[in-house]
Parts: sequence; structure tokens; C-alpha cells
Amino acid sequence: MRDVAVIGVGMHPWGKFDDKPLNLMCREAIELALKDAGVGWRDIQSVAAGSSRFSGGFGWGLNGNEVGMDIGMTGVPIYNLSAGCSAGGHAFHMAYMLVASGQCDIALAMAGEKMPRGFIPLTGNEADPLDVQYLQFVCAGMTGPAFWAMLARRRMEEFGTTEEQ
Repeated sequence: MRDVAVIGVGMHPWGKFDDKPLNLMCREAIELALKDAGVGWRDIQSVAAGSSRFSGGFGWGLNGNEVGMDIGMTGVPIYNLSAGCSAGGHAFHMAYMLVASGQCDIALAMAGEKMPRGFIPLTGNEADPLDVQYLQFVCAGMTGPAFWAMLARRRMEEFGTTEEQ
């Protein structure tokens, strides 16, 4: 594995942007990152794109494909990754591995999400007995954020993980 460096970063402002499509928000962040890195879109050799189940492009979590079509289809591989709340970290790790392994020299990691208003819904089908989040809700009586907080507390107790960690 070879050394990897982050050469540019960009971020869209945080907040609710109801009238602004997700791909435009992602594009603005990407353009900031490219400018910061001093490279152009055609210099990108691979894209790792993260999205949650709420907001992926074309309704299927294909955020990278949508942004690639918007900015310019150059023929580079686009990896669409879905990892819920950790989609950005997942995309970053994928881009890191693409460069570290020598598969490309410049990879773009991007992620975007537009959360629904109100509390996070469980699934599209609320009564799906095969949906882990549905079962968590039924069995523990709480949705994802509360359940994950409980899991974090359990880890702290079992392994001595601290709040700082």
C-alpha cells in the first residue's frame, strides 16, 4: 500500500435546503474541493459516492451516478455506497483504498443526504419482519438514534470505551 494524501476539501453549508436538489448541493461541495486541490473534474480517476437510503440519486442511492451525469461523464468508475449515517466515512475509506492500492492516483470521495422533515422514518414498509430497524423498534420500543445510543453505552461498559473516544 502506498501513502495517500487529502489534497482538497469542500462542503456545502449545513441546513435545510428544501428547494435545492441533492445533486446540486453535492456539485457545489465537489467544485469547492476541486478548486482547493487545484485539479479539474477530468483529473478525477475514480469516484466513491456515499448516500443514505433517504436521498440517493434516482431514488436508489445512486448519488455518484447522478452527480457524474451532472458534472460530466468521463468514463471513470463510480462506486455508490450506502452506509446510513456513516456513508461519508465509507466513501472516504473507499477513495483511500483506491489510491493506496494503486488503482488510481486521484479519487474523489463525496457524500450527500437530504433528511426528511421530522423524526427519521423506519422503512418504506413499517411492518417488515425482515427489516432489522423495524425489529429494533418493535423489540426495544425505540427508533435508530435511541437504539444506537444504547449500543454505544453498552460498548462503553463492556470495553471501557470513553466518551472522548
